[in-house]
Amino acid sequence: MTTTSETATAAPEPHPTGKAPTADGARSPARRSRWTWPVAVLLLLVLGILTFVANRPPSSLPLAPDNPDPAGARAAAQILRDQGVEIAFRRSVASAVAATDAESTLLVTHPALLSAEQWDPVAGIGSDIVLTNVAFADLAHLTSALETTAGGGDGVRPASCSDPDAVAAGEISTGSGEVRATDGRAVICFPGDDADSGAYAVVVEGGRRITVLANSHPITNAGLDEAGNAALVLRMLGRTPHLTWLVPSPADAGPGSESLLPPGAGAVALWATLVAAAAGLWQGRRLGRVVTEPLPVVVPPAETTRGRARLYRR
Repeated sequence: MTTTSETATAAPEPHPTGKAPTADGARSPARRSRWTWPVAVLLLLVLGILTFVANRPPSSLPLAPDNPDPAGARAAAQILRDQGVEIAFRRSVASAVAATDAESTLLVTHPALLSAEQWDPVAGIGSDIVLTNVAFADLAHLTSALETTAGGGDGVRPASCSDPDAVAAGEISTGSGEVRATDGRAVICFPGDDADSGAYAVVVEGGRRITVLANSHPITNAGLDEAGNAALVLRMLGRTPHLTWLVPSPADAGPGSESLLPPGAGAVALWATLVAAAAGLWQGRRLGRVVTEPLPVVVPPAETTRGRARLYRR
């Protein structure tokens, strides 16, 4: 007679982990979300961008307000900020004009890089304007009272004028290059061999003050602490609570300039980048969870070692 124990169905052995396997072989019914790794990658990218912005290397542009090199102007910009002047650093004429209002001062560091079309919006603003490093620049776009000249040379020059900022500086250390008055409207300071030309000039037109510092050496980190350069620069740039610091970029295309790219190329490039990223997330292969399978027989390691040893011996 067959006993009950022989006919009874053997009970399944418990899973080694203590969890019953599911129908698809997984140890747990919960699955990871398919968006887990894209979200993690996105968070890493955001963290990397924030880290780069926070630790962004300083600029190497001449006369840039964040350039610590001798040709930069970070020292002057930092002192102005400490005195409460808000500085907006710009590389394009359009953004600089948009950031400048009647309570601001616009500083243009390399006016020779501006085209005739770019001079129009600069001349149209009603705020004070400061020009420096004006060699080869055509000042007629801004005022007819001044013009540039290649006269003068390196050295210390006394103010020799009635302008309050120049008088406060007393004397400045400057390089070559001067600005000449074409009529009696402009005040010429720190003159050279010619009394009608000097390293610094001021003219008031249309209710605004136009200041020209022919050579940019007094603004640089290397020249700010020489003679009375700091006094002149800080008074010249700190007359208003806001200062727009424009370092023109040669790549800045003015309104009348031709671009090598067709219209809308930037928007198309951005859209293509987004499509490529979406396609990568959609078609990218995702590694699943590590699945462990229960062994049919548990073999002790010592027995496996002895068995292999017997095989090797044979």
